[in-house]
Amino acid sequence: MKKKKNASVGIKKWFTAFKKINNQEKEKALIKKELKANRPKGHLAKKAGVIVFWSLMSAILLLLVIGNINNNNSKASSDNSFESANVLQAVNDFGKQFLKVYLPLQFKEGQILSDTEQQRKELLSPYATQDIIGELSKIHQDTHNIGVGDIYLQGIEENGNTYLATYKVTMSFATNPLSEELLKATNEGAPGTDSKKEVAVVRNSSSKYITVKILHIKDENNFVVYELPSFDAGKHLEDNVKVDEKSGLTKLMGMNEEAKFKAFAQTFFDTYTKDSKEKLAYLLDKNFELNGLENGFILNEIKQIEVFKGAADNEYLIYVTALLAEGESNVKFPVTYTLAVIEKNDVLLAKGLNDKSYVQKALDYKLEIEMQEKEKK
Repeated sequence: MKKKKNASVGIKKWFTAFKKINNQEKEKALIKKELKANRPKGHLAKKAGVIVFWSLMSAILLLLVIGNINNNNSKASSDNSFESANVLQAVNDFGKQFLKVYLPLQFKEGQILSDTEQQRKELLSPYATQDIIGELSKIHQDTHNIGVGDIYLQGIEENGNTYLATYKVTMSFATNPLSEELLKATNEGAPGTDSKKEVAVVRNSSSKYITVKILHIKDENNFVVYELPSFDAGKHLEDNVKVDEKSGLTKLMGMNEEAKFKAFAQTFFDTYTKDSKEKLAYLLDKNFELNGLENGFILNEIKQIEVFKGAADNEYLIYVTALLAEGESNVKFPVTYTLAVIEKNDVLLAKGLNDKSYVQKALDYKLEIEMQEKEKK
């Protein structure tokens, strides 16, 4: 009887515990239900919206990062591919703009020549180095007004950060009726009369080939003309030279030598500007051919020469600064040329004009001589 009673008590305790656990679970479910019922409307939608928003933002941010990396890679690639073309286009645009400022000249009544030169200096200052601004701005005549028409690029030669841009320019020259020089010449023909004759206005136009020497200042992303332009026959446009290479050459000293080379330069450029290829031939070495300007320009003055040793013991480089006058109007322009010469039996002959390859040969020859002298020591 006692065992039966103990079993009954155990079952009762187990049932009581089960009931208690069951009541606790029901209570928890009831509380959860009440909490859910008390939540504001749209709670789940709001929570889902937050999740969707941040998911979209993360995706957009990822796309932007990937796109930026691709753009940077693409930009680096395109910069390498097109930088040269972009610079050449900028050189062309700069050269044309410079010529549009430099070449035209229009005289006005009552205008003083010095004032006109000052105006030109101010206009040209953004385009050229300070050491040549004065010469570029100088006006060497008051007899003609100058107009500029079409400007066509003929070619650009690149050499490091310098460029030689050659253009074919249509220039017009019209007699200046206000010219004191022409008025004086006209009135001198009528002595003893008080009446003043008018200066007849004559217009002419022609095409000129002009090479502009341009320096690219990369740090400032800017361009500047670093040396006086030169006029060409339009037949040897690929033979231009970067003239600042002369700093690496050996300069000849002595008045006698300078006088000899200046006399040759005078003869050469006088013939080069006036005559044809055939008449120029007697001044040229047998392996050198050159077309003359045939009165397109006339040599007015050799202003300065510098003589350097060339690519052999009997060869020389002459850097010439001169003043050329336009053939029909006599309007004067300052120019620079590099003339390579060879001396044979005490006679000087030209073997290159603005010849880049010869300048390099002269520099190489100088280096070779220096190496030989070091080995002897």
